[in-house]
Amino acid sequence: MALGGWANSFPQKAKIKKSQDFLTVLKARGKGVVRLSGQWFELKAVLTQGKVSSRFGLTVGKHFSKRSVDRNLVKRILREAIRHSVLTHPAESPSALQSRTFVLRLKKKVPMPAEGARLNSLKKELSEDANRLLSQLEARIQVLDQGKKDD
Repeated sequence: MALGGWANSFPQKAKIKKSQDFLTVLKARGKGVVRLSGQWFELKAVLTQGKVSSRFGLTVGKHFSKRSVDRNLVKRILREAIRHSVLTHPAESPSALQSRTFVLRLKKKVPMPAEGARLNSLKKELSEDANRLLSQLEARIQVLDQGKKDD
């Protein structure tokens, strides 16, 4: 099943890469800014009217995970959650707020190195937290859209 062009990869144009772009999202305040927090991750989104697009940034600092292998694992889990999210295909979730910029950050230390069953349960926990945050964001966007339509 193809998912709006993001079925097999995380497109380069959808990635936030520049420090300035991350700072713009992280320092944003006011209307159209959504901040959500889960057990492991923090999500900040800037929602504006404009060209249909979704851009994502992922940060996993060395403070929370010393080994690059572990940081990359967390980023892979986040990318997979984003790839399966409705947020990546605006056509499937029509919205007045079409331009979306998101930053997902790890907010707590990951107990690594984990092995075997412990690693699998950690991966599942991280994935569920990321999916939960993205679902909450989808619901929040729908609420904001309803408010825009009522105006």
